[in-house]
Amino acid sequence: MSADCNSTARAPRLVTSHPLPPLSIVQHNCLGSWSVFLSLFNSLKSCHPTPHIVAIQDPPVWNSRLPSFRMFKAFHPPATMRNRPRVATYIHQDLLQSASVLPCLLDRLDTMAIDIHSQQGLFGSKYKIFRLYNSYSVNGTSCSSRTLSPQDLFPSHPFPTITMGDFNLHHPLPDPLRKLSSQDISVSAPYFDRAADLGFSLLNVPGTFTRFPFDSSTRPGVLDISFANPAAAPFFQSWEPPSRPPGQTMFPLPYYSLRPCYAHHPLLPTGTRQTGTL
Repeated sequence: MSADCNSTARAPRLVTSHPLPPLSIVQHNCLGSWSVFLSLFNSLKSCHPTPHIVAIQDPPVWNSRLPSFRMFKAFHPPATMRNRPRVATYIHQDLLQSASVLPCLLDRLDTMAIDIHSQQGLFGSKYKIFRLYNSYSVNGTSCSSRTLSPQDLFPSHPFPTITMGDFNLHHPLPDPLRKLSSQDISVSAPYFDRAADLGFSLLNVPGTFTRFPFDSSTRPGVLDISFANPAAAPFFQSWEPPSRPPGQTMFPLPYYSLRPCYAHHPLLPTGTRQTGTL
C-alpha cells in the first residue's frame, strides 16, 4: 500500500524544538450515528490525560460533511454525496502545536494514515516519524472478498507504526473464549499470519470485549483490534477499555498509551503463525 500524502484538509506543518510528548490514543466505531459521535467526544472530557488522537470508524456524514468538535481537527478521505468516508482521525490541538502532523490519504474510503514527525525524536528514541493506520474492513466470506487485504492492514515500515480499527475479524488470539467456526478461522488466519511474519504485536488484552450488542441474546465480541510493529512495540504502555456506563449499549473505548516504556511483552512473536490452535 503506497501512501499518497495529500489531504483536502489543511494540517499545520510545524517544526518543533521539543521532544514529542507521550501519546494517548482512542478508537471507536460510531456506527454512522451523530448521537454516538457526540456521546463519545463528550465522554472524552473526563479522560486523563485527554486523548491526542481519536481514530473513528464509520463516522457520521451529512451533506458530505463530517462532524467537528472543539479542540480537535478532523482528517478523513474526501467526502462527496456518493462517497462516504468510513474512517476519520481527529487530532487534538496540543499535538498539532507540538509536532508536524501529515494526513496520508490512500485513495480509498476505508483506510487512512497519520504521520507524526518530531525533529527531536520520538519518545527519546532515534525515530523521527510515527505512523498510525486507521481502518474499517467490511465483512467477507473469504479473505479475498474483504475490502482490505492483509497487505493493506499490515504494511511493512522500518519506523514505528500502529495499525488499528474495526477489522471485523474473529480470531482466538484476541478472543480466546469465543467458539469459532471454520470460516472464522479461514478468513482471519491470513491477517494474523501476515502480522506474525512482520513481527507485529497484538496490543489488545486477550478476552477483553470491545463491542457490546444492543440485545442481551448476542455475545459481546472483539472486533476492534490494534497492532504495533517491532519499532513501535517497545513504546507501548497500556491498553485500557474503560468500563461501560450503566445503560450504555455501545462498546467501550479501546484506550492506548505510547510512552518511553520498555516492559512490553509481544503476544505475536515473529514467525509464529496463529491459526486457531492456541
